[in-house]
Amino acid sequence: MEGFLTILHFGQKPIKQTRMKKFIQLLIFVLTIYPTVLSSTYAQESGTIFGKVVDSATGEELIGANILLEGTTIGAATDIEGNFKIGTVPAGTYTLIA
Repeated sequence: MEGFLTILHFGQKPIKQTRMKKFIQLLIFVLTIYPTVLSSTYAQESGTIFGKVVDSATGEELIGANILLEGTTIGAATDIEGNFKIGTVPAGTYTLIA
């Protein structure tokens, strides 16, 4: 058969060049894509926003106030001491809404 080159390996059957070429291409593809997928999966930065909500006139803590990140559905409610904590916030700049 013209156009096919066989590579002989000791103790194995001959492998056609086209199969070997496809295998090498697949291997290169996997080795190129795998680190990219891992880095994008694990390199996602997130943080935590925490604070205290008080009444501006009296300075008293506000219990049960809802704090939201503007433009998202991410938020939290203040506790009995007026403290709140919003975890797993994607990296970025946000405006808090009370």
